[in-house]
Amino acid sequence: MAKAGSTKKLFLEAEDDIDEALERISAFEGKNVVLNIPKGSVLGGSVKNFRFLRKKTDELEKNLVIESVDDHVLELAEVADIDAVNPVFRTKGKAVVDIVPGGSGESRSGRSKKTEKISLQQVKEEEVEEEEGEEEPDAEPEEKAEDVVQDEIPQKVVHFWERDRAAKAPQPAKMGFLSFLQRGKKSKGGIQLPSARFVRFAVVFLVIIALGWGLATILPKATITLALKRYPVSFVETVKVDTKTPLPSFAGETVFLPGELLTAVKNLEMSFPATGEDEVERKATGKIKIFNEFSSKSQALVARTRFETPDGLVYRLFEQVTVPGADVVEGEIEASSIEVEVYADEAGEEYNIGPVPKFTIPGFKGGPRYDGFYAASVGSMKGGFVGVQRVPTDADLEVATETITDSLLDSLEGELAILMSDSFKVFDDTTLFQIVREEVYPPSPGEEMFSVFVEGQLQQFVFREDDLEEALVGRAKESLTEDVSFNVDDFSVEFTDLSVDLSAERLQFGVEGEAVFIADIDSSGLTAELLGKSSEDVKKEIFKLPGLDRARVSLWPFWVKKVPGKEGKVTIEVE
Repeated sequence: MAKAGSTKKLFLEAEDDIDEALERISAFEGKNVVLNIPKGSVLGGSVKNFRFLRKKTDELEKNLVIESVDDHVLELAEVADIDAVNPVFRTKGKAVVDIVPGGSGESRSGRSKKTEKISLQQVKEEEVEEEEGEEEPDAEPEEKAEDVVQDEIPQKVVHFWERDRAAKAPQPAKMGFLSFLQRGKKSKGGIQLPSARFVRFAVVFLVIIALGWGLATILPKATITLALKRYPVSFVETVKVDTKTPLPSFAGETVFLPGELLTAVKNLEMSFPATGEDEVERKATGKIKIFNEFSSKSQALVARTRFETPDGLVYRLFEQVTVPGADVVEGEIEASSIEVEVYADEAGEEYNIGPVPKFTIPGFKGGPRYDGFYAASVGSMKGGFVGVQRVPTDADLEVATETITDSLLDSLEGELAILMSDSFKVFDDTTLFQIVREEVYPPSPGEEMFSVFVEGQLQQFVFREDDLEEALVGRAKESLTEDVSFNVDDFSVEFTDLSVDLSAERLQFGVEGEAVFIADIDSSGLTAELLGKSSEDVKKEIFKLPGLDRARVSLWPFWVKKVPGKEGKVTIEVE
């Protein structure tokens, strides 16, 4: 049986809980207990363990000292008002100073019974009873207290029997910390001025408060990463595009889409050098206006009909024309007219003439129509020539045709680009370029340049790619069975078997691809819902989301335990 005043050191294992510690303390019949708690002990999980330990040892009327190399355990013991020490600092032969709290030896924290404190010196000097089967590790030979004091810096060792006397002895008045800070010089008026020490303390205090406020309000932020489940749906369909289809629709395995035939028309004239020479006979050409002042009935004139100037020069029609009938207003005839092209009856420069006020029609001579039908020049007659002149060679014509065609195509593509939209889908085989008119004008007499005139059109058959995607996505979404609102996360499509009929304005092709769906997450609404909540509450809310695969909540800095209260501090990322 242990003596009532004996001291015993008990060694705990890291896995020993509070019940094990109390059982071993209760089993010791002595009054003084040194409890050695190893680093990483389960008792370090909460200060409640130490407060409960203190309460129970007080009830057992035992004096308790905690011994540990774990600073966290020592801090928890101090918080629970239990004497604690780190044995690492107890060097060989050094007298250990007892830990004496300020004030008298009255009970701590309102404890009703006065308990005796034990010093480490007392533990060292008294006989320590080891538990059966246990040995204190690295125990050193005991040395006399007198030798220790001589070898080391003198330290006062306070024994239990000296504490009461020390407590009863009169103590000198102590200056409070605030008084120490405020102590300063008096002004001439006798007013106590704050000391420089107080001012520095106040400044540091305010800086710490401001820094703490900044750290608490500016730094905290939260990042919530959501990884959503993916729902892929494959499709294989036939698509028919027609300008007569009003809206996208499905019929069986076929998608019907509206199409558009874009058309641009343009003409261009360019001049090129003629490198050849030839003996030529060229007839002058020009334009005249034929008048009908004879009858309200129209009059047909065949090709090559002659028109004669007062000087006897004859010009002929290139092709048949019909002169409209005259207007009869209040019994009076108002002449009608038509403008036509004519050419000289013979080659030669003498047919290059200026405007003529009146041409007669020799074919009507001797009849009533002779005076009723006539013509007048619209402009000069020119181009008549006989002799050697520059002419374009075949090579000249080839270069000219290629150059003007390329220029016309570039111009048409620019005009068509104005009609295009980014949402249009265009296949290479659905574009058609055509030259609808081409004319070559040889050099005028004495000149070396000839002209080429072309007119062309560019057509493209297009459809809106958004219409196709919307139709295919809608069809694919019908196969999903989950009761979730979905968004399209990814869409891919390949086109096959293209056939086009521009004359009928129709297009057909096949599509193969995949649409990938994810749940529709309202990030703004979710952010507002999570503001100010703890990480655990955030996780509970997040895992209620439909279509969620996994999630991660990151609070920064490390001491932040709740989501900030401002939306700007919260980021939701969807993967």
